[in-house]
Amino acid sequence: KPPVMPASPDWEGNPTIGLNQERLIGRVIVEWSKLEAIMEDTIWCLLSLDMAIGRKITTRMDVGTKITMLRALGEGYLPTEVFHALSLVLDLIDMRREDRNAIAHGSWGRQNGTPIVISLRIKPNAPDEVVSETFPDTRMQAILADIQRSKTALIRLMGEIATLRDKP
Repeated sequence: KPPVMPASPDWEGNPTIGLNQERLIGRVIVEWSKLEAIMEDTIWCLLSLDMAIGRKITTRMDVGTKITMLRALGEGYLPTEVFHALSLVLDLIDMRREDRNAIAHGSWGRQNGTPIVISLRIKPNAPDEVVSETFPDTRMQAILADIQRSKTALIRLMGEIATLRDKP
């Protein structure tokens, strides 16, 4: 992850981004939404809940709460090695949550041709400082790959949970 940079006093940003960057932003948002749904499915699977009841429990949860719940349930219900695998996936999701939030809620533009996000949510060095992060194509692709990896791992985990449930 590149460092968060304060705005230079002589910096003149370009408030536009290219169509490819818009496409990547959209992909991150769509794939993150799918990831959140799979996280809910995993909670329902761990608790052996059907959708009607599971939805009542997880609908209003944010990602941080889902991560906390999955970690607690995994620790309580899963064998140690399966829990450790889940924990690694949850760590990755938690790390990428900050990126997703900047992508979804930040103000986009370009600095020297590189896409940047300016956000008040990003923690600055000083209270009166405006900061930005760069999000070149390579970083966006890495974020998407991590989201896909997390989705695949959680789907695989649900299969393992179903198998474990059938064992005495």
